[in-house]
Amino acid sequence: MTSMQTQPFNNSFPGSQPPKPNIFTGSNSVAIYTVLRILVKMHRTLGLEAMLEYTGKYISIMEERDPVLEPAVSKALCLMSIEKIYKEAFIHEK
Repeated sequence: MTSMQTQPFNNSFPGSQPPKPNIFTGSNSVAIYTVLRILVKMHRTLGLEAMLEYTGKYISIMEERDPVLEPAVSKALCLMSIEKIYKEAFIHEK
């Protein structure tokens, strides 16, 4: 295999457990992690209000570009327990 060819992305680390909660799996985990880190840095740098304004604006832009996205995600969110998802993030802390 030449240096220009790449191995398939392996989303695991040797000897580690998958992160908990693992509601996001597959190849999108890098993108999700990157977005979360951007939001954390924005919160620390500009404050919570700026981060929330950015989130709202970015969602509006995405909905304008892809009108099917909002109703599809809204329907999926109706089937989810946001409280449960939140609590799952802390279930493995001790």
